[in-house]
Amino acid sequence: FAANAFVAVNKAVNVFQEAYGSPVQWGTGKSQLEVTADAGEQLNAYYSRWEGGLFFFHSKDEQTQEVVYSAGSGEVVAHEAGHAILDAIRPGYFEAWSPDPGAFHESFGDLLALLISLKDDRVLDRVVEQTGGDLSRPNLAAALGEQLGRAINHSAGHNVTGGDYTRNAINSLVWQDPASLPDSAPPDQLSSEVHNFSRLWTGAMYDVLTGICDEKRSQGLDP
Repeated sequence: FAANAFVAVNKAVNVFQEAYGSPVQWGTGKSQLEVTADAGEQLNAYYSRWEGGLFFFHSKDEQTQEVVYSAGSGEVVAHEAGHAILDAIRPGYFEAWSPDPGAFHESFGDLLALLISLKDDRVLDRVVEQTGGDLSRPNLAAALGEQLGRAINHSAGHNVTGGDYTRNAINSLVWQDPASLPDSAPPDQLSSEVHNFSRLWTGAMYDVLTGICDEKRSQGLDP
């Protein structure tokens, strides 16, 4: 899991920098982004500018008794690296009071994780097998952080994430003023909590990806 953390962070940074066109200057003020692969026991992972980097944790899945390392998931690692990257280029987002910038932060991490996973031919093969090319159907690329999500649900004793994942890019949520929304809500409803609200941006981006794929398939391209 530790090796996975370092490799996945490196891949996320390289993929972003290639698209962005210039190196990232870290918001931590350090020349390198520090990664703590196992910072203790909890079902969590996070980026902290003030603590100087990325932090991953471990905990036992209460149903399977398997020890879950958040650093063992490439999607979780890429998501947290996404926070560090966005903080480096838009530091003001962390100081905003509105839920929107915080939700966009969460979505940015999810989308970076999704796009990086689609660079893996094994993932693509499995997605095609699951969907036949119709990305509106459930698939492992759209479902993010499956192992961690399952453990969170098992720990809570009920489904708090919406399924066997932390979040899913497939949704039909529609933007509402966050001031009109509750602080928390079931996974099939929108709330102003940033992880929940982030699904608006992630779902919109995924709809664009699905539309592109549908258009190419209609032109006769293989999924």
